[in-house]
Amino acid sequence: MTNDTDMKKLAERETLKILILGFVILVLVGVMMWKEARSEWRQYQQGFIKVLQEHTDPSSDPGKVASGVKQIYLPRANRVDRCQTCHLGIDSKGLEKAPLPYLTHPEPTITWIHPIERFGCTLCHEGQGYALTKAEAHGDVSRRLWPKPILPKEFLQASCGKCHNPDLMEQDAPKLFAGKRLYKEKGCIDCHKIGSVGGSIGSEHTDLARFSISYLLESVMNPTANDPGSAMPNLGFTEEKAKALLVFMLSLDKTYIPYKYKTVLQQ
Repeated sequence: MTNDTDMKKLAERETLKILILGFVILVLVGVMMWKEARSEWRQYQQGFIKVLQEHTDPSSDPGKVASGVKQIYLPRANRVDRCQTCHLGIDSKGLEKAPLPYLTHPEPTITWIHPIERFGCTLCHEGQGYALTKAEAHGDVSRRLWPKPILPKEFLQASCGKCHNPDLMEQDAPKLFAGKRLYKEKGCIDCHKIGSVGGSIGSEHTDLARFSISYLLESVMNPTANDPGSAMPNLGFTEEKAKALLVFMLSLDKTYIPYKYKTVLQQ
């Protein structure tokens, strides 16, 4: 009799534990569904429906356009790009005057030469392609978590140099072209190594794109600010020329062009 009573109590305790665990799981699932329904990207998509009707045909049905996470997989760059989840009008006509993040790309020639479905957005603009919140996507997080935030517009031509020879970009990317010329005129390669080319007096420049813009700018204009023992002399760069140089320096990204450093620098 005692054993039957003990077994009954044990079964009741285990049943209670299962019921409590089930309730906790149900609550957690409910919270997750609530958060998903109120996610930032969904709010942007709801806003896009109104914007699209205001700037284009009011009778159009934008529901299919603004539906779900939009993802581009770029296998050669080994990255995922979800920017169009919020930037829904980036390749749409009629949204040239729409507010961010809905307006058409301001330079349609770029997206014609580099179709978004093949190149995505982050190859040029940087940022965290697989993120689904504005702060994370734009890289507004610790650089230890994401080292490459969105490139400011004045440095955007640096991305051209990741794939194209800067010496051939005088018309299409004049800041990149000027920065490369400055790098060569100042003899930077005599002290700094890029890939297998260059000197060893200064730090290596193979992958400068991993550093912040503020760090690189200060290093150029005041070499001993970040490194008191630096052997680099102050070359008297104005801020304008320093920024031009940075456009080229930020194009030095081993993720994209480890195979072309030598040919680029020898020309």
